[in-house]
Amino acid sequence: MPHKIILFAFRKSHKIFFKNFVKNIRNSNNFNISSTKDVIFPSLSGIKDLNKVNLEPACNFATDELYAKTGSKIFIPRFIIKSFFKFFSYINYFRYYRILDNNYNRMLIWNGGKFRQRIAIEIARIKNIEVFYFENGLLPNRLVLDNKGINNNNSIPKNKSFYQKYKNKLELPIKLTPRVGKNIQKFSGNKKKLPSKYILVPFQVDYDTQIITHSHWIKNMRELFYLIENIAE
Repeated sequence: MPHKIILFAFRKSHKIFFKNFVKNIRNSNNFNISSTKDVIFPSLSGIKDLNKVNLEPACNFATDELYAKTGSKIFIPRFIIKSFFKFFSYINYFRYYRILDNNYNRMLIWNGGKFRQRIAIEIARIKNIEVFYFENGLLPNRLVLDNKGINNNNSIPKNKSFYQKYKNKLELPIKLTPRVGKNIQKFSGNKKKLPSKYILVPFQVDYDTQIITHSHWIKNMRELFYLIENIAE
């Protein structure tokens, strides 16, 4: 029995990516691209599953993300912000329920850790729709497709012994490839030659899903910088 697959887009860039993805598939008849903009009015058919849905993680993430993006410069109590997101989480729940209520058995999604995506994934869980996650690969010009999740939730083994035993005949890159950001600007730091031995500490934007969801003891890169500075001293 062929799978009925939905590619769920939450941004214009997601939809463009999914269209290019489907173009390169031999049999694309089983794929359907849907966007959150496809449905404006909610469907009441999701009422029957309201007792099964858990929107708490989505609301917690949205609240934490807002604080991360504003640098905690907002003075509104957390419970008010969370209540605001809870209201919209139920609106989105009924909207996305209409999209996913079409006998799909698989859903492809980009990222999956954001507020709206978490709601769709929760609906997929209730409706027994298997979810696959896209994200940028660790190597340049590569993609990752995983059925477990993204970042720390993905399928990559977390045990040290796996990497100690791992053997690879492919030649891997030995140089870092600079990533061009949205605001194109060159790094103007210390141009001195690096010492023969040093520790590389890659930073991330404070509101990345990896930081908000998995970094429980360091909340932002400023904290990380000061911590490294103290260790170095």
